[in-house]
Amino acid sequence: MDKYFYWLVNKVYPILGKISVDKYIHFITCMFLCSIITGLLEIVLPALFAIILASILTSLLVYWKEYRDMKHIGVFDNKDMKAGILGVLASVIMSIIS
Repeated sequence: MDKYFYWLVNKVYPILGKISVDKYIHFITCMFLCSIITGLLEIVLPALFAIILASILTSLLVYWKEYRDMKHIGVFDNKDMKAGILGVLASVIMSIIS
């Protein structure tokens, strides 16, 4: 057990520490949004279709947000897109498991 914590503290935490707070916010927001949309769609659709549709809708919203940033600020941040897509994937995995 001590080897696991040693590995976690010395290998994983320094990598996670380099990720900006903005990327965590994108990840958590997209994960939450995809989960909410999935739950709402499951009322009228089978679970698998709801998960697929929610992930597509959330991914399109992430893209639209970055596109809007490019129009207004002049920056399309690929790292924000990646964080959002990872949040969607995390939500999909959690939806499939539960």
